[in-house]
Parts: sequence; structure tokens; C-alpha cells
Amino acid sequence: MPQSKQYHANTGGRPRIRPVWVQEIARLMFVEGIISPADICRRLEAYDQEHHLDDLPSDRTVNRYIKQFRTNAWDHLSAPFQWPESMGEKEHEVPWEAARDSLDLLRWYLERNYRKPTVRVVWWYWRVCQASGGQQATGILRPEAQLVSGTDDETIHKRLRLATQLALGEVMERTSPRQSSHYRNIELELVFRTKDSPKDKEAYETAMQFVKSDEPSAKSWRSHGDRPVGP
Repeated sequence: MPQSKQYHANTGGRPRIRPVWVQEIARLMFVEGIISPADICRRLEAYDQEHHLDDLPSDRTVNRYIKQFRTNAWDHLSAPFQWPESMGEKEHEVPWEAARDSLDLLRWYLERNYRKPTVRVVWWYWRVCQASGGQQATGILRPEAQLVSGTDDETIHKRLRLATQLALGEVMERTSPRQSSHYRNIELELVFRTKDSPKDKEAYETAMQFVKSDEPSAKSWRSHGDRPVGP
């Protein structure tokens, strides 16, 4: 995986919009791959109506953030995934061993008439598949690679939910250093197999309480240079 970056929309001395809007603009650009300012503004308007936020930024302000994000953050990972062009061994390409998981995800998008996922989302989806037990798995308890049958739609959707959060995390700061990182939440979901049983759910909730109490202070995050997503 290419080394993770965090991107900041610096709009100079002009008034800032709420973090929820900055994050939604980044999500539309870098997770959904929407590049048209008009389309982004329409989606933000729908988001405002759905969540009753009542402080929709102006089109001019949104365009300013779009321009800043493009200047700082646009890269190959933000492009729509295409097979086989997006596959390869370069930093911004998806490894060939991820081909089946990538194509399963692409099928899931196309069957719903969605835009193609970005390369970044596909990358993180494959990582989540590996952590969940993907198409091929090898290890101490399974010395030989074994092919697993195609992934069902419900499983794809669950893994995609985690992948999109991880993808967005690459391009956003944490809103507050004192808040528990959602990366820790995802880590624990994968550790406890997304709470598949009452026992796993109880263990997950106990672990979450520990993570919250063990979360470093804001000063600690700043002094150590928080990098919540690794390569």
C-alpha cells in the first residue's frame, strides 16, 4: 500500500465550515470519486436535507474546498478502478493477487449502477478481505493456499463499509485528538469478527472500553505525530 497521507483543506483566513462538511466533501471526492463541483454541491444539499444540519455551505465555499483538496490530495489512488489498468506492482496500483476481490467489489458496484469505486477504496477493501479471511489464505493453521468461493453481497457490503472508512481516513484529520480513533474501532471489529456471536460482542465492547480509557491525550498525539493508518 502506498504510504498514507493526511490532507488538510487550508482556505487561508476565510471563515471555516464545520468539520462534518469538510469530511463529506472529501468523502465525495476521494471515496466516491466525484469530480464535478456541481455534482458535489447537489450531494451536499441532499445530505443537508437528510440530516437537518441547516448550515449548508455556499457553492462558492464548497468550490474553494474542492480546489484546495485537488491541489493537495489528487493522485492515482483517487481515480476510478479499472481492470486491468489499475492492477500492477507500482505504489498506486492494486496487486494482482487482489484481482478476484477487486472484481467482486466492482461487480457489486456495477449491479447497483453505482460509480466505479476509486483505487483507494479497492486497496482498502482488499486489505479488509485479507484481515477477514479473503479469497486465498495461508498461515500456520492453513499451510496451503485454499480458494474460497465467491463472496456474497452481504459480506461485500460489510467489508466495503470498513474499507470506505479507512479510505476516508487517509485524506482527513481526526476531528479531535481526544476522540477515540475509528481505526481502533475497525481493528477491534476485525479482531472479534464483527461481533458475530454474543461472546464476541461482549469481548468487543469490553475491548472498546479499554481503548477509550487508554486513548492518548491531545498533547501526546501532537508530540508523537499521529499516523493512524499505516502502509
